Amino acid sequence: MKHSFLLSAGVWTVQGTYYDHDRQAFPATGRIEITHKKKLWHYKGRITLDGVGQGDRSLVPDADGSTGGGNAAPDQDADGRTHGGENAAFGPDADGGTPGHSSEQGDEPQTPVSDDTSDVLAAKPVEIRSNYEIAPFTGDVTAWQSEDAKLGTLIGQFAVVEDTIISLYSATSGEYFGSESWKQISRSEYRGRGVLYGVGGKIYSWAVRLEKLV
Repeated sequence: MKHSFLLSAGVWTVQGTYYDHDRQAFPATGRIEITHKKKLWHYKGRITLDGVGQGDRSLVPDADGSTGGGNAAPDQDADGRTHGGENAAFGPDADGGTPGHSSEQGDEPQTPVSDDTSDVLAAKPVEIRSNYEIAPFTGDVTAWQSEDAKLGTLIGQFAVVEDTIISLYSATSGEYFGSESWKQISRSEYRGRGVLYGVGGKIYSWAVRLEKLV
């Protein structure tokens, strides 16, 4: 069966669970959009984790690659708004320009300030964004690159092995590395598994189901 995820343009919903280094589970929902241009493909993902307390930063890597601390969430400012950066490109778009990405984030309503400490400690959603620039496949392996506000520049490779697409990646800083795979169940369904490590050990892992929308 020909792969319908990544090797074809489309929009997918994501639902599953993320696990921190203490094996605490966080429900995850999101969306992945794959677009193809002649010389460059794009993978844009947005995953929301529910039940992450304000004081629980175990899913957030510190600057040294360890977990914990009071830093903002991945791709998240201290005021809670998400943002993105500009990607380095593999090459020019079909129109000759150099591609990049932005957060596509508009102004968001601010959370009212409260003196009630229960509001501060309440579980709030954390959003994780992924934005890859992918060299089109010429065989069963290709390269990708991403700029992440927290992890820095990530470089990786996708490999197609029968019913599964496998990704291995690392940060150019040497502080982060990980893997991800998507197993095809049908043309409209994949099962994803992955893990991200820092120098201090596992940051988080995940098990998700992808369902095709378009």
